[in-house]
Amino acid sequence: KRERGFSKEASELYKKVTEGKDKRYAKEAAALWTASLADAIRKEAASTSSAKVPSRAATGLELEFVRAADDLSRSLKDSLEAREARLKAAQVLAAYQDSQRDAIKRIQALLEDSPKSAQAVTAARLWLQISTDHLAEAEKREKSGKESQKLTQELKDLIQKIRSYTDVMTFDQGAGSKLSTALSDQESRLKVLEISFKEKDRDYRAAAKLYEDFARGAKSKESETKASENAFLSWIKAADFEGARRVLIEWQRRS
Repeated sequence: KRERGFSKEASELYKKVTEGKDKRYAKEAAALWTASLADAIRKEAASTSSAKVPSRAATGLELEFVRAADDLSRSLKDSLEAREARLKAAQVLAAYQDSQRDAIKRIQALLEDSPKSAQAVTAARLWLQISTDHLAEAEKREKSGKESQKLTQELKDLIQKIRSYTDVMTFDQGAGSKLSTALSDQESRLKVLEISFKEKDRDYRAAAKLYEDFARGAKSKESETKASENAFLSWIKAADFEGARRVLIEWQRRS
């Protein structure tokens, strides 16, 4: 039936086999069940793509997919298929605001259970994306910056938490360092945001210190020069001429 395009009907047949007593076909049926549901979800998404207001919650079909993925992961334990099913379930739930907490719990479990896997690395990147999306939405939504400051600190804490999964980070290093690069990129972005918060609060002393820190870790000469210039100007605004003098000395020494 799946080949003829009846994904929903096919998934029901696979479900019956999976829930049956004959274990000879249960594992294969579970894998086909999730694949069939994924097909049905893609078709459903295509038919509703014109919706103006994004949904806050997963559809019934998507929740059925999550349940099927859970059954598959329990059936196949820590196999590649089980890890893929767990990851896909987290991805489905992460797409909706109402189920993101559940998605994060699943991500954490995957990182703890199977840290030395590509699925764990992808799950960690998904966790990071959820947090960065929340921060980006807050920046668009507000004027005062209070919520952004709170979410900035939460993102900083998350970056440190992800780095604490040493087996995940080690696996990532041997697989192209995409996770490590994403974490570093977000750390740089957060430094810029923190500086903007300090400048809005007219805390030029704190801004100057952050600019100095940014200059020391800059990856290009241009970025280092710009950050040093801003550090110097911030010390001047703070009426701390000794700080400004120190920045000039360090800048000349690095040049």
